[in-house]
Amino acid sequence: MSVLYGTILSDHVPVMVEIDLQLAPDIEHGIFNDVRYKIDRSAQSKNVLYEYGVKTEYLLRDVEIPTDVLLCKDCNCPNVEHKVALQKYYDNIMCALTTASQNSIKKTI
Repeated sequence: MSVLYGTILSDHVPVMVEIDLQLAPDIEHGIFNDVRYKIDRSAQSKNVLYEYGVKTEYLLRDVEIPTDVLLCKDCNCPNVEHKVALQKYYDNIMCALTTASQNSIKKTI
């Protein structure tokens, strides 16, 4: 991580920070490479949104959080197991969100 200029004074807050996260999942190599849909919240009833929220919460409870990976201090960690664990974590979250929205949420491309 680096601030995009040389020094930081104690009374100065950086406006822009560049974070190089090479561990971040590459979504193009994930399991959800199909057409991306957006949830049209304005087209949903309150009951449908509530049901989606309940399903999402229930499914996300089963997603295992890779705590050891998330606590890794190395922003450029070369550990392949960490990269695989983060990709699996991302894929599991996407699967939970997709499953929760199936058959109830109206979507647009």
